[in-house]
Amino acid sequence: MIISGVTYSDLEAARDVASRALGNEIMFPEFSSYSPKRHRVSLMVRDIDGPGARRHSQMFRFGYGKRPRRSRYACAHTYGFFFVAVFERNPDARVHTAKTDYRGYREFLDKYLDVLDSNVGSIMYPLRYADECTCCSDYIPADTIQPWTWERGHMEMPSRENTETINA
Repeated sequence: MIISGVTYSDLEAARDVASRALGNEIMFPEFSSYSPKRHRVSLMVRDIDGPGARRHSQMFRFGYGKRPRRSRYACAHTYGFFFVAVFERNPDARVHTAKTDYRGYREFLDKYLDVLDSNVGSIMYPLRYADECTCCSDYIPADTIQPWTWERGHMEMPSRENTETINA
């Protein structure tokens, strides 16, 4: 995927926040920068049996295996957790994936449920994208980027100016 509008340090911070929220460490197996605010990133998880790990069950459903094949690749929920953390850092960031293109947090909030429901199987044996993982539910905590929580004087969108930083 290609992420525009955030720096490398923001992506690392988003990865750490998403890892804690998910309950499994997210890693960047591939990372390259086109410019200081445009990056090509892929995601994997540390624990293959923990939440956020992708399963591949198409061949299992055909009868060619005893159980679905496991992998360290990130599932749709892991990407959702990560994208929420990215949009917390820059609400106008752009994320281009193989499934869709998000131009800011509003498009993410509009499209991510459709991406979870998309088919990753075949026409004859459809598989829902959100069902191909080890996650317990489809819930992605996007409350921090919901417009009603920070517009019209209620709260502000988190930024460097209004959040406390801890220097370690």
